[in-house]
Amino acid sequence: ILLFVYVRSTHISKCTLISRSSVPTGFMGIAGNKGGVGIRFRFYETDICFVNSHFASGDGQTQRRNDDYQIIESRMAFTDGPTYSIKDYLWYTPTTAGSSASNPQNSSIPSQW
Repeated sequence: ILLFVYVRSTHISKCTLISRSSVPTGFMGIAGNKGGVGIRFRFYETDICFVNSHFASGDGQTQRRNDDYQIIESRMAFTDGPTYSIKDYLWYTPTTAGSSASNPQNSSIPSQW
């Protein structure tokens, strides 16, 4: 799992307290390609966190994806500052991970956003 955060050069000096974290959720919680990675930093006076995750696929894996989300959210820790100071979380995971395009419930999801 890879995460890039791009900042315009005019704002780079205002990005401080940069740290990263990763939480595996694959095989036995230690291996595999499932889990999440995060980057947190202070942008001007606001602490921000970007998270990218990769969950189990398949229509029958909803509970596992929910469990993995909870694991990532609760275990992600950063070296620079407490997580409660983070004001904005931007979480990305592919929306098609675990749902078939033929599932009628999925066809209306984008229109609800």
